[in-house]
Amino acid sequence: MSAEQDHFDETADVVVVGSGGAALTAAYTAASSGLSTIVLEKTQYFGGTSAYSGASIWLPGNQALKRAGLADSVELGRAYFTAVVGDRTPAELQDAFLSTGPELVEFLEKDPALEFQYIPFPDYFEAPGRFDGGRSITPAPLPSAELG
Repeated sequence: MSAEQDHFDETADVVVVGSGGAALTAAYTAASSGLSTIVLEKTQYFGGTSAYSGASIWLPGNQALKRAGLADSVELGRAYFTAVVGDRTPAELQDAFLSTGPELVEFLEKDPALEFQYIPFPDYFEAPGRFDGGRSITPAPLPSAELG
């Protein structure tokens, strides 16, 4: 480390560790709420696992799925999730994930630059609530000229 690198004088209301999809969503949410925000990434690459996973998200009952004509709901997603995951994670955590997914997509799409699109990719396992075309949504591509 150089002498300049070992002294930091920036402060922020929120420090987000990592630059994957969840981390950047947290940073975006904080910044759009007026909080000064810093994102720290330990590698030289930006995007975490989301950068090579195609940024796909599985969130039942959201508005991007509805726009694509899927008759999905949080309840159908919950049936599938419960059948596949069971009680391996706390029920409260599962409920928080499932019930706030549509709210998250709605919040993010309020920004005119952000939009999600349905990309058919099957739910992995035969189980109640499964969709053959899946529930995956991805961010719509942004023109590189808009990114700066």
